[in-house]
Amino acid sequence: AGCISDPAFVSVNIVELPKQPTLINTTSINNPACLGSVVTLTASVVTGAVSYRWTSPTFDTTSTPANVLTISDVNIAQHAGQWMVKALGNPCESLPSTASTVYIAPAPQSVSATSTPASVCEGQNVQLSASSASQNVTYFWTYPNGQTSALQNPVLTNVNSGNKGNYSLTITNQYGCSKQSTITLDVISRVNITGISSDVPTCVTGPISVNLNA
Repeated sequence: AGCISDPAFVSVNIVELPKQPTLINTTSINNPACLGSVVTLTASVVTGAVSYRWTSPTFDTTSTPANVLTISDVNIAQHAGQWMVKALGNPCESLPSTASTVYIAPAPQSVSATSTPASVCEGQNVQLSASSASQNVTYFWTYPNGQTSALQNPVLTNVNSGNKGNYSLTITNQYGCSKQSTITLDVISRVNITGISSDVPTCVTGPISVNLNA
């Protein structure tokens, strides 16, 4: 029979996986983030975690030392959809969290503001007009003198020099996302006639031509 060696020993160290984190974000289906705004994702704090790895809806990954990820200037293509996060220990990583959906709403589309006419004489009326290709929007005008109007197409009556200037239009959709447009109205002052003179003689004996001067 063969000879038997002395036994060899090896030490096996089993490291516990970090706990699976939970994940929430600052949006919901009824309260989406507006395009271009900021979204914050927060993972639960996991004991022993040294960093957190976030996976986006497009499967891009980002690592942070803390349990919070702040995304600036969000857009629908990159950031809307399901996010997940893992807690990274040393050296093990947790199971991925349950997905948290980020909702992003666009601003109103094809916003337009016009005045008819764009240049007007004192005493005339001006029609302001607003439009958007988006549905379920509200309109809010701010005038140069600080006045406001919530009408889509307000009319300025009997305008004067105080109506001259920039008119700002804000169109807001049902998610609170807005877009602005500004137009400039030019009000031309009336000509002031200070007096009238003529060359008519005091006495006439027949038809004559008379020149009137203002």
